[in-house]
Amino acid sequence: MFKRSDKKSGIATTPRSAARARQRRTIAVALAALVFAIALLWLVLRKNDPVVPYTWRDFESVFERGDDDRVIAMYDEVRLFRAHHISFEESSVQSVIAEADQLIERVEDEVASRGKVLLSKAAQGERWTPKETYRMARYSPIAMTSFTEYINGVIADYLEGNIDENTILRFADNVLSVVPFRQEFGSFFGEEATMTAAREVIDKVLKAGVDKYRDEQLTLLDGMRSNNTFKTVKPLVHYVRDKMWEIKRMYYGELMPEIRDHMSHEQTYDAEQRIKRLIRWFPEDEELLSFQSVCKEVNPERVIFWRDPVEHLSIKPLIADPDRAFDGDVFQPAADRDLVLISELERALDTLYQKDYVLVDERSLVNENGQLRHVPVPEGKKPLVLVLEDFYASGPRTESGIAHRLELDDEGRIIGVVLDLDGTERRNRSYTAIGVIEAFIDQHPDFSFNGARGTIAIVGQFGLFGYPVAQVQDLAWQYNATNQGSEDIKPVSSDYEGNRGVVTAILEALHRKNWNIASGSYHRLSIPFSSEQDIFEDFQMWERWIEPYTDDVWAFYYPFGEHAELYPKRTAVLKEQGFILHSGYGPTPYRHQSDGYLYVSRVLLSGHNLRHAKASGLDRLMSGNVILDTGARR
Repeated sequence: MFKRSDKKSGIATTPRSAARARQRRTIAVALAALVFAIALLWLVLRKNDPVVPYTWRDFESVFERGDDDRVIAMYDEVRLFRAHHISFEESSVQSVIAEADQLIERVEDEVASRGKVLLSKAAQGERWTPKETYRMARYSPIAMTSFTEYINGVIADYLEGNIDENTILRFADNVLSVVPFRQEFGSFFGEEATMTAAREVIDKVLKAGVDKYRDEQLTLLDGMRSNNTFKTVKPLVHYVRDKMWEIKRMYYGELMPEIRDHMSHEQTYDAEQRIKRLIRWFPEDEELLSFQSVCKEVNPERVIFWRDPVEHLSIKPLIADPDRAFDGDVFQPAADRDLVLISELERALDTLYQKDYVLVDERSLVNENGQLRHVPVPEGKKPLVLVLEDFYASGPRTESGIAHRLELDDEGRIIGVVLDLDGTERRNRSYTAIGVIEAFIDQHPDFSFNGARGTIAIVGQFGLFGYPVAQVQDLAWQYNATNQGSEDIKPVSSDYEGNRGVVTAILEALHRKNWNIASGSYHRLSIPFSSEQDIFEDFQMWERWIEPYTDDVWAFYYPFGEHAELYPKRTAVLKEQGFILHSGYGPTPYRHQSDGYLYVSRVLLSGHNLRHAKASGLDRLMSGNVILDTGARR
């Protein structure tokens, strides 16, 4: 009933609140006792966990003192500690093992680093002090892998001529003073004659590599592997193995893309020559074996090298519509004189095939320096180069029944488009010589050797394949059409950007089928009767408006066949423009090697020459009477 007063604090308490306070104090004391007990238990248990005998700071101190024996002793002790505890499964022990592993790795790295400093000093021809030699002897068991790699690198530098004889001999003295090194490298450094002989062979290997003669490099190295003197020298075997693998990888990287490209273009002869070189070193490469199988199936059994002049037969754009060509207009005489019909080209191809001619790629005639090469050809066959010369479209040519332009069909093949008088268009593969030749090869694959097709000599002033790619060509087309009385025939389109896309697609299709692109000049220029300034300006127009699509071209087909062999200043201009093959008309197969270029003659397949086959020289290839389609020519 009566409250008890705490006079000191002035706070009144009851028996119940005092009991609660005593209870809280009891709980606090109990919790503190429990925490103390857990901490004590942890310390007791922790006392039994293993501890790595040293820390990195301990090693740092010993390294700084230069006490190598102590470093090795401490290192060995840490390794023994690890070996003793590695089988323990407790997580706490495994944690300590990981700590030991990190320490061991750090020590090994430091030893390797310090040892490489001494090896670098030796590689510069300096001699080790006795203390340094002792240090390397103590360090070698710890970092032998790193030291071996470094010494092998020095040996490679010596073999490749980067270290002189005196320096390598002083380096050898240092290395051989350490027992583990002497065991590993004594077979090389202990025989000076072996060192010199090996270096002489490697010098040949490196010289062959300058010109990328990989077969020679690998053959030399392979010979070292089987040489009785070299094959027992472990460091040399190591070097040769690594060097061979390095060169093999380069060789594969150089040849395999070429092989794949040749195979994709049906150039199986070129591919096979490279496969033969590469498969010697990669006999189990599945891709190479697959390509080799294809080549053996389609390539002739024997190939010879043709040493005589190669026949060149040229054709202007085909008459696709004889009724349009021979309708009595002003263009008929020129068409009858210069052009041939689809039927006549088909007959000519069949005659050539029956006479054992085979198409070869003109690029095989001449090397990049303009020097003559003998042409590979199947035994029993005669090489032939087909040239589609004077290749352009124009209003007057459309009036003569020639394709107005080229297109690609749904299969990506080149087709010709004929524009009729009423403005309708007709499309057919045979409306262009490209399609006729491709169709003939489809029927007679052996008419083409190594994927060869022909060469297209472009005239650029009216555009490409019937498409003006710039206004200057559009205007030239219209000007020419007006002057020639065919002003009603317009260029395909003035959408130059669209035309460029079509032209690019056509060129890509031609490239896939191995058609070469050559120049017939931009303006259809008669080179002998033009000034050097006119020729230069013509090439400037070609470079600006044609070259962006064709890239560099290397062959020049004189317009009208009018060659400039008697005008050395003009041929010099052609050579300066990068033309390493020049061609004009001639009644016999002829070639002439000039300074920096090869000249070859060609004969034109035309109405006039078919009628005068003997005079034109065409009779050696075919009979004009057999080829002429007199029924279609009126």
